[in-house]
Amino acid sequence: MFLFAPNAELLVDKNGIIVKINHQVEKLFGYEREELVGKKVEYLIPERIVHTRLIIDKYLRAPVRREMSESKDFLVKRKDGSEFFIEIGLNPIKLENKIFISASIRDVSARVHLVNKLQQSLTAIKNKNKELEQFTYIAAHDLQEPLNTVTGFVELLNEQYKGRLDKNADKYLQFITKASSRMRFLIRGLLDYARIGRERKLSMVDCNKLVTEIQYDFAFSIAETNTTFIIDKLPQVYGCELELSILFQNLISNAIKFRKEGTAPQIKISSEKEGNYWKFSVQDNGIGLAEEHKKKIFIIYQQLNARTEYKGFGLGLAFCQKIVELHGGKIWVDSVPNKGSTFYFTILNSNNL
Repeated sequence: MFLFAPNAELLVDKNGIIVKINHQVEKLFGYEREELVGKKVEYLIPERIVHTRLIIDKYLRAPVRREMSESKDFLVKRKDGSEFFIEIGLNPIKLENKIFISASIRDVSARVHLVNKLQQSLTAIKNKNKELEQFTYIAAHDLQEPLNTVTGFVELLNEQYKGRLDKNADKYLQFITKASSRMRFLIRGLLDYARIGRERKLSMVDCNKLVTEIQYDFAFSIAETNTTFIIDKLPQVYGCELELSILFQNLISNAIKFRKEGTAPQIKISSEKEGNYWKFSVQDNGIGLAEEHKKKIFIIYQQLNARTEYKGFGLGLAFCQKIVELHGGKIWVDSVPNKGSTFYFTILNSNNL
C-alpha cells in the first residue's frame, strides 16, 4: 500500500532522516530510492530557503498530525535542480517503539501558478481602476473651467440681449442655459462618483441609527407622500459611515420617487447574516422595472424613465454599486413591474476593507 499510494509518501525518523519512500516520490523528485534513503529531508529543500528548514526543525521537536489542508505550500527541488511547490500532510506514527513521521506529498505547482496569475491580474485591474478614477476626477475637474466660461457668457447675453434679438435667438439662449446647467450637474455627479472611496474613514456603523437619521433628513418628502416604513433590527457593520449613509439615502429616495400614482410608498428594510456577510434588503411597492433593465440601472447616467416625469441624472444606483463593492459586497434587484422592487446588497462582516 505504501509503495503504490497515489500520493508521494515518505517516512522520516525523529532526526529528519528519510528511511522509506514510495514510487511516487521517485517519480516526483527524479531520484532513485537509494539516492534519498539515509538523507535528511532538507536535502529536498533549496539551500536558500532557510525558513522552511527552521519549520522542519521545529516540527520534529514536537510532531503532531497535520492535514494537507492545514499546511502551507512549500518550495522544493528535483534532482535536476528544477523547483516546484508542494502541500504536505504529516502524521506521527510509532513503529517498534520509535517515533516516525509519515509525510504525504502532493504537487500543487499548477495551483500556485494560477493563484499567482490571478493575483497579478487583480493587482493590474486595481491599478487600472485607480488610474481610471484619477483620470475621471481630473477630467471632470478640468471640464468645469470652460463650462463656467460658457455659462458666464450665456448669462451676459441673457442680461444684455434678451428680447433685443429675434425670437429664435432667445430660444437658443434658453437651450444653451438649460444644457449648461445639465452639464454642470453631470460633471458634479462625475466628481462625486470619483470621490467615493477616497480618504475613507472606517469604523463600526450602527445601521439602525443611520436609517433613523435619513428618515429625519427626508421628513418633508415622507410627509408629503405619506410614506411608511417597516424597519427590522439592523446590525452594526464595519465600514465608511458617509458612504453607507449615501447608499441607504439613494435606495430610500428611489423608493419614494418611483412610487405608483395614487399609492403611498411603503418601504421595508431588513437584514440577515449569510456566512461572512450581512445581507440587506430595501423593499418598496413602487412602479417596479422590467427584467431587461435590472442590470442597466447600475450603470452611471442610465435613466429608464423620462426626465420630465422623474427628476435625476441616473447616478444614484451607480453610487450604490460602487459603495457596496468598496465594502466587499454586491448589489442586485428583484422586481415586478407595477408591484415593486427589492434591492439586495451585502456588506462584508469584517474589518479587512
